Amino acid sequence: MALSGCGKTAAQDTVRYGYPSSGLSGPTGPIGWALEKGTLQAALRTIGINHIVPLAGGTGPDLNEACAAGTVDVFLTGDTPGIIGRAAGLPIELVDVDITEANNYLFTLKDGPKRIEDLAGKRVPVLQGTNQMHFVYGVLASKGILNQVNFINLSSGATEPALIKGDIAAATSAYGPLMVSRGYHVLAEAKDYPGLSGNSPVVASESFLKAHPGFVTVWNRVRAEAIADMNAHPDDYYTFLASRIKQPEAILRETYPLSLYRPEPVPSVVLGDLESLKQFLVAQHIIHADFPIQSWIAPEAQSETPGLTQK
Repeated sequence: MALSGCGKTAAQDTVRYGYPSSGLSGPTGPIGWALEKGTLQAALRTIGINHIVPLAGGTGPDLNEACAAGTVDVFLTGDTPGIIGRAAGLPIELVDVDITEANNYLFTLKDGPKRIEDLAGKRVPVLQGTNQMHFVYGVLASKGILNQVNFINLSSGATEPALIKGDIAAATSAYGPLMVSRGYHVLAEAKDYPGLSGNSPVVASESFLKAHPGFVTVWNRVRAEAIADMNAHPDDYYTFLASRIKQPEAILRETYPLSLYRPEPVPSVVLGDLESLKQFLVAQHIIHADFPIQSWIAPEAQSETPGLTQK
């Protein structure tokens, strides 16, 4: 990962916001809702930011590369690519954890493997450096077969056709309820494995934050207000979400319950998740540089997080 470009900011009055774009037509969650309502744009204008440019960025590792190239300032990512980027020297700070402890699913054909152990010797796709990788590796390691599975790198859009053809034995998806409705068999859910649920932080380049004092405070205030509004008007939010993710609204309500969004910037439960994930990545030799998780969190976000002593 080339790091020299990270921090090449746009115009002083502009923020380029990157988000993972698989299956999305625009940002979702609290920030997507705040953009839809216009509240984020209005709040950012009070600190001299007149333009926010949403940028679809592929996967979390893709967004790390975009930051390194200087084409995004702030971006939503997964905890796995976020920690990998930070450990590799990417100059980013954690602004908030936008989604907390999201579920993930490992599934197969109805007449496919019935136990996780049955995947030994089989082909399973993972996107390297993503939350999906952490989930799959963690589940397989818990059954002692991590080194017995043949991993292939396959985009999320290609996994279901490959599974149907028999090219792979299992696949992952955040849309477990959708997969079940299509007749697939779920082998494992992240929620049943401590530490394997996914968190999605928003991070920003250090140079952008230095150039825009007060950004973290404004961002997190608007985000908390958006979460309150989502909870007050859930039907409106899920109609909006269905316009961005072309899935049935009932599936989206089950896949993205509003409980995933917590108003505090860094919920205390997430700190333990991030530390556990970092140690897993070190143990698997995926990262080689350890660092204190709290040192990754922007000082303003630390001061706004109950129970977190600012350092």
